[in-house]
Amino acid sequence: MSSSDSTATTETFPVRITANENDVITIFDGRGNTVAREVHVCQTVLPRGLYTVRTQFAAATNEQVIRVVGPINLQAKAPEPFSAIPHFFSSSAHEYYSYTSAEWSIKDTRAAIGPPPHDARLMLYVRAVDADQYKGGPLLQGLSLRDEYGDPIAQIDGSATHADMNAGYAAFSVAARAGAYRLRYDGSEPREAVLTLFQHWATNAFILFRDTPRLATMSMALSHMGLPFDPTARVAQTIDLGLWSLQNGVTAFPREAMHFLLDGKFENPLSGLLGAHLLLLRPDTRYEQTVVPLTNLRNLLGDSSDVRALELIASRRWPEQRPPDARPILTAPMLRASAEALIEAAAAYPQVLPETSLVARAAPYRYTDSPWFMWDPVRVKDQSEESFESMPTRSLDFGRTGDLTASALPRQPKLDWVDYGLLDLLARNARRKRSGPFTITSIARSMDLPASTVRTRLERLHQFAATGMTSQKSDDEAWTPEAVSVLIARSWET
Repeated sequence: MSSSDSTATTETFPVRITANENDVITIFDGRGNTVAREVHVCQTVLPRGLYTVRTQFAAATNEQVIRVVGPINLQAKAPEPFSAIPHFFSSSAHEYYSYTSAEWSIKDTRAAIGPPPHDARLMLYVRAVDADQYKGGPLLQGLSLRDEYGDPIAQIDGSATHADMNAGYAAFSVAARAGAYRLRYDGSEPREAVLTLFQHWATNAFILFRDTPRLATMSMALSHMGLPFDPTARVAQTIDLGLWSLQNGVTAFPREAMHFLLDGKFENPLSGLLGAHLLLLRPDTRYEQTVVPLTNLRNLLGDSSDVRALELIASRRWPEQRPPDARPILTAPMLRASAEALIEAAAAYPQVLPETSLVARAAPYRYTDSPWFMWDPVRVKDQSEESFESMPTRSLDFGRTGDLTASALPRQPKLDWVDYGLLDLLARNARRKRSGPFTITSIARSMDLPASTVRTRLERLHQFAATGMTSQKSDDEAWTPEAVSVLIARSWET
């Protein structure tokens, strides 16, 4: 692209770019510098030259080059939004996916799960981008539904599902008891995510299939029990924009769209959760603006982990107006932004995430490529068995290593990035000869982990030092028990 010749002349012209209501418009000069950015309508004055106009909705973008030689009033080309939800505002929303997902959102593919009351519903809808691109393959292979503790309760395959291999979609739809569940994928990249079923609501989860079910593409829409998923409702499109904004940390979310999410909370509780997160992200938000949304969400969704996370964000931002509720949270939230908020709050209030909580155990192995809180269940299980099941019940004194015998210790643990990260921190601290000791809070914040996770790993490293075992980190560096013992003794204060 040619360089804008804005530096060669002082002559300027009015420029007005209009896009769809929630599209973000950005204008770049020939050097790639941002010269204007607005939502829906962008008005500015520009020197003569070439510019690029980018319109963006969620992850979808469109760019066009304009030449400014006089006044411009342009309707920008709309980006084609792409979503796992087959709503009518998505470029991938073919009618055969939109209508069949609506149909199966209220039809059972198997008997109800668990004991009554069956006061909630779940539909899992896995689909190809379109029928022509579907080259065959088991749409639901490797997926299973588990209870809040991770124990299997339903295999998602065969007679428990409805599939159309010609169109490239499969549905799993069932009534269940309200509460927290886990959706697990056991495949080339194991993943697990929380599915919260709210009382009197149906949770409709949509996942794209590309050779395998891609959990990272998951999107959700909630509807009242008994009513089908509505692919014509614009709230689903706005939810996609909200999820993209949370995933990318975008604080300049369109105010109109944010109010739409908050106002739509009774139509779709997920929209209220997203709207509240985006409201709390804005630096100009006042405490008074958060009271009604957070109160409404608590009345609507109860003491869910996502609601607790939002309340803790508000408490940390306005501690005088909203004292923190530091009760333990054992179940994990659906949104990754909620989990990150809990991890951050646990640095100041460790009791929020005890070591047995799912967030504390999954935090070291969480994925960051999705707006949903997802983790590697295989690694969480391995570390849980080593860290909790075989660990001595009493606390350890981080300042001594001689009071433990090998027979009282667990088998040799598999050290991972958390353990090596802690050892590196302790080593750097020893080399710098810090004037003050480390604390759990300081380490938790620096490693972006819950305080209980840091404490558990330090206890395990202390045990490792006492066993006389050596873990090879690389070809030229080994962590000996003596080295670990010295580092802990020098850097730790009980």
